[in-house]
Amino acid sequence: MARKRGGKNNGIKHGAYAEDLILPDENGDEFLQLYQALTEEWKPVGALEEDTVLTLTQCIWAKRRVERFYYREATGGQFQGKDQIKYVIYLVELLEKTKTLEDATVITSRLPETYRLWIAQEVPRSNFQDDQSWIQALTPRIIDLAGAYANFASATLSTYKSNNSTYLRELTAKKITA
Repeated sequence: MARKRGGKNNGIKHGAYAEDLILPDENGDEFLQLYQALTEEWKPVGALEEDTVLTLTQCIWAKRRVERFYYREATGGQFQGKDQIKYVIYLVELLEKTKTLEDATVITSRLPETYRLWIAQEVPRSNFQDDQSWIQALTPRIIDLAGAYANFASATLSTYKSNNSTYLRELTAKKITA
């Protein structure tokens, strides 16, 4: 069966149909530990039994990969946005205490990219006469942006969950029929 155009990396999204044994976000040592544990348990003798244990290891590995994907998809939207906002608030608290442009630059460089781009566009340093007035102008605006992001994330979470549940049902059906 011919591969769809542009579809060569589709297996990496959830890994269920990946051709690679170990994906970039996986730990090869964990696979070897699983293989060694199964080898100790089954004590294969001969090439056929050794191949069977390797196949069993690969099947269990693929099953765990899909389960990790299910978990990430089911919980990803619930925690990712909240964690990012907590991190941004933490950086804003540090920013409120800073006195120098150098410290403020270090702190703002640790903000997520969307915040950094927004600062460069909406609150550029060049619009302020001194460092302290720029730092004081930044903090409430970053908090406002984080609040807007939280509201957006909250509003889109139900749509995200609905789309994900449909996708997960389809993937589960494929998994069961395979």
